[in-house]
Amino acid sequence: MDPSRSSSVPQPTTFPSTYDPTNIDTPGFDPESYVTKLLRESRLTHLIDKEQLLTKQIKTLDNEMQTLVYENYNKFISATDTIRQMKKDFKTMEDEMTHLMSTMTKINSDNHQIHLTLDNRRHEIRKLTSIHLLLQKLQYLFQLPTKLKEYADDNQYDLAVHTYTKASKALQKYEHIPSFNHIQQTCTETMNIIRAELKSRFDQQQTASSDVVKLLLQLGESSDYLAKQYLVQNKQRLEQPLEFMKHQLILAENQTESNTLTQRKSIHFHS
Repeated sequence: MDPSRSSSVPQPTTFPSTYDPTNIDTPGFDPESYVTKLLRESRLTHLIDKEQLLTKQIKTLDNEMQTLVYENYNKFISATDTIRQMKKDFKTMEDEMTHLMSTMTKINSDNHQIHLTLDNRRHEIRKLTSIHLLLQKLQYLFQLPTKLKEYADDNQYDLAVHTYTKASKALQKYEHIPSFNHIQQTCTETMNIIRAELKSRFDQQQTASSDVVKLLLQLGESSDYLAKQYLVQNKQRLEQPLEFMKHQLILAENQTESNTLTQRKSIHFHS
């Protein structure tokens, strides 16, 4: 015999040694055995009572079964409605997500377009700003001769020197252009007048002013000339204390020699 076939034959159900087929509460309950036992062991009154009890239990179980089915049915209906609503909500969410993706795509496209537009305008603005700054510098240079002349007339030499030194690099940069070359010549003439006035003040001062020296150095005056002129101006002021010190030293030496002679004479007299 094929072992595989023999293994597929259903085996009889086995029960524990305490198995009782007349026990209605056990899995192996046998109705015929139960009825046979009742008829054999019970009286008629007991059978009637038992029949009433069983009928009552059956009705109770039937009612419980109906209640359970009804409750489960309601839960099933509720679950069905919930699932249907979830499907509807998911459909709505799916539509909203599709709309959102479409909106985001449009926003990205608009953002890219705005960026391109601003890029072009930003370049134009940067270019216009550069031109504006250049025009301001040119206007400043064109007004420079008038400003320097006003400063010179008002004896505001420090402002004139500061303004000229600030613009000198730009003037040198554009000196090949005739109009700027004329501006530079005019400014140079004014600054030569200011330099001459400052040198005159420096030469005539008994004590050289540091402000005048700084302005002359900024205008390119020779530091050797300024140092030599400073020594000439301050020679007398420096020689006076030196002469005084020399005179004091001579007096001190004479006093020392006089004291020495006095001591010698005193020693010779006592001896």
